[in-house]
Amino acid sequence: MPKSKFFQTLLKYDEEISRKVVTRFKPIQKVLGFISLSGNSQPWIILSTVFFIFNDFLTRIQNLSQVIAVLLSASIVGIVKMIIKRERPNHLMVEEYIAKVDYYSFPSGHSTRAIVFSIIITYYYPVFGWIFILWGLIIAFTRIALDLHYFFDVITGIILGIFGGVLGIFVYQKLVIVLSDYSFFT
Repeated sequence: MPKSKFFQTLLKYDEEISRKVVTRFKPIQKVLGFISLSGNSQPWIILSTVFFIFNDFLTRIQNLSQVIAVLLSASIVGIVKMIIKRERPNHLMVEEYIAKVDYYSFPSGHSTRAIVFSIIITYYYPVFGWIFILWGLIIAFTRIALDLHYFFDVITGIILGIFGGVLGIFVYQKLVIVLSDYSFFT
């Protein structure tokens, strides 16, 4: 399928921006790789489950809504990746930082997930919100600097993360109403 001149220009611009970021931050890639791990889904799902088991009603519903929002967002990211099938910028870095099954770059799942959590946690704890938003944006940035994603992959991931975060808040508000009558949650 031929790509339009506009689309080709956009992709070229995307690659140029991404290449500049990778080159500029190459000396600290190991540090960025460590930071990027905090955006993996496994630790957050485990923490949410632990908090669900050992906390009060509202915290349980918060954790449940986070998991639902992340799972829905991850499903959307996975579907889009399978449709678009944009290859990652650096296959060698994929072997170091990515699960072997995630070959595609667009959109960034880490960026989506980090922003989902940032938005939801900011809603629950607004005083500390700026810390979580900053963390989410740093996670998103590391994905470009590690040469795992292109700039537009990350921007799209951030946009999907905002929608996922708002969805998580909506789910939380509805679950509080629906589940407040069930003794298992209280």
